Amino acid sequence: IQETVDGGYIVAGQAFYPEEASCLWILKLDSSGNITWQKAYDVCVLEAVIHQTVDGGYILAGQSNDEDFLGIKLDSSGNPSWQYVYGGSDYDYFKAMEQTVDGGYILVGTTYSFGNGGDLWVIKLDSAGSVNWQKTYGGIYTDNGYSIQQTTDGGYIVAGTTQLGDGTRDAWILKLNSDGSI
Repeated sequence: IQETVDGGYIVAGQAFYPEEASCLWILKLDSSGNITWQKAYDVCVLEAVIHQTVDGGYILAGQSNDEDFLGIKLDSSGNPSWQYVYGGSDYDYFKAMEQTVDGGYILVGTTYSFGNGGDLWVIKLDSAGSVNWQKTYGGIYTDNGYSIQQTTDGGYIVAGTTQLGDGTRDAWILKLNSDGSI
């Protein structure tokens, strides 16, 4: 759930209806909690994060049921503008995203398809959902990304965890340039 600029809320979740194939459910609520609109989409998302975009629409990121990352751009009425699946042959998921000053999007999570497998994964998308660049960070053990924000210098700050050889985890902070280099 996220508060919207009109004082209402946008909510993304799962809806399970045996008679329908849809399982992604999005509600737009007014400031009193009344439903302005609600839509079910015929795509399954196991986890979802939704944010309002500067154009008044919404961007949704989540894990698809085929264990890849799903990105959907919606207009202000909840109609899809674009939808893409990002990932490879193995398990990939995202935990955070944000719209960037250029109108695109930056996302962070973990990939088992690229890099060493189990690497922190950052993808930079343009406003149409196409990949500008993607990078993996990490070593031979599992490294996860949980939060990302664009910084005033045009780069990014990432928070995550890195696994050590003895199985313990440490907090991991990365400062990235605008092209994803450290």
